Amino acid sequence: MLIPLSVVLVVIDQISKWLVVENLKGETSKAIINNILSFTYVENRGAAFGIFNNSRFLLLFISIIIMGFIVYLIINSDKYFESKIAKLILIIILSGAIGNMIDRIFIGYVVDFIELEFIDFAIFNIADIYVSVGGISMMIITMIDSKGQKK
Repeated sequence: MLIPLSVVLVVIDQISKWLVVENLKGETSKAIINNILSFTYVENRGAAFGIFNNSRFLLLFISIIIMGFIVYLIINSDKYFESKIAKLILIIILSGAIGNMIDRIFIGYVVDFIELEFIDFAIFNIADIYVSVGGISMMIITMIDSKGQKK
């Protein structure tokens, strides 16, 4: 059940990026909601907020290690968490990591496009939302639902 969800989430991310590339590449920005939300095509060659810029292979290596750890947690989630929601959240995070990794492997950079105009914040994509919301949710779940070290 969770693997098909991951596939759907990755497909949504990849389709959104494809649509942006097809419709926005070469344009600076397209307002969706004036002064609130724009789609702005950006080729992100680094990680979050541009760190490790132009370090494609390092980012791929780090991503593979992190994704391996997430897969381990998914497989062993019953050991660490009371609630089944932890596994769902981990699948969401993994889907975001896969979506951005696909970009890095096949085009050499991550396509970002969501710009919140009302705050000074990085331009991001759907996969970033999965990772961010999933990461925050995982921190909350860990604080309130962790089994600690079960043997």
